[in-house]
Amino acid sequence: PYYDESLFSYNPPGWKTAQYKHAIFSSSFADYRPNSTAGWFENSGELLAIEGMENLNTSEVLNMEKMFYMSHVKSLDLTHFNTSKVKNMKAMMGYLDMETVDLSSFDTHSVTNMDGMFENCTSLTRIVVGKNWQLGNTASGLNMFDNCTSLTGDKNTVYSSDHRDISYAHIDGGPSNPGYLSDDMATYIVSATGATDTTPDNVYDLSGRLVRRNVANPTLLPQGTYIYKGKKIINP
Repeated sequence: PYYDESLFSYNPPGWKTAQYKHAIFSSSFADYRPNSTAGWFENSGELLAIEGMENLNTSEVLNMEKMFYMSHVKSLDLTHFNTSKVKNMKAMMGYLDMETVDLSSFDTHSVTNMDGMFENCTSLTRIVVGKNWQLGNTASGLNMFDNCTSLTGDKNTVYSSDHRDISYAHIDGGPSNPGYLSDDMATYIVSATGATDTTPDNVYDLSGRLVRRNVANPTLLPQGTYIYKGKKIINP
């Protein structure tokens, strides 16, 4: 029944009450077209990992309220999410204990409610967004970043309790246009000598998993794609 809920319904699926640590969306799930994923993994007990998210087709989803609210998962691969029809992302990721999230696939032009979307994500340092992160003038985002005390934008804008709402939900433009978000711009690493900023920082994979701490020279990483200093980098 939870596959065909209306925008304002809130009827989380039965698996929430199960005691499990690992969830997998198999290929057999790919044909479903849910209208709501509200509360699907809210406060989901002992769950630590979700795999196969590419098999969750969200192209018809209208409501993602509290989808991962107070979940204990350590990483999320949301790079396949189609959010073009989503209207409600209220408290979607509140209280998540993750350091970085990649929302570069998110299309937010239809969203009208982002209240508390990242509230109390005290470990969150980076939120990466792409070209389709566009917010309409009527979108609500009260306390969207409330208590995100570790969050830093692309141009080093740091969290302030004076700016907790949707007004800072854009790519950081520095002192002239401060924001808390980081730009999804792939950078091909070609040589260590080309690096201008050698300040060490942590490296994450695209699901937000910590790969290595205090990296000053990302060219020494194995081949792959990573998130480093709020940017998506490719080591060829």
